[in-house]
Amino acid sequence: MSTVQPSGNRWTSFSTGLAHGEQTMRSTLKMPKVGDAVDEVVINDIQARIGARVVEGQTLFVVETDKSQIEIPAPFGGTVVEILIAVGDDVKTGAPTLVLEV
Repeated sequence: MSTVQPSGNRWTSFSTGLAHGEQTMRSTLKMPKVGDAVDEVVINDIQARIGARVVEGQTLFVVETDKSQIEIPAPFGGTVVEILIAVGDDVKTGAPTLVLEV
């Protein structure tokens, strides 16, 4: 099984916490390109859980291509606040996958 290093493929937005006025950042992570000729993958396993804290490099989910299974790591640490994919989904490169709050 190999690991892909996402290269900045994410959307970022900011929101302000109401209780203490602190600023938080939410990033919607996109499916990274996992190979030169691969534009779509199948989600095999989702290791991230809503509410869980993840660290940079930790596997978020595992995808399958025609030739291999690939672990997709977190590009940075944060808390998983939303999962936008499900096991068995066909997901195109660049599609939203999950939301992290930092």
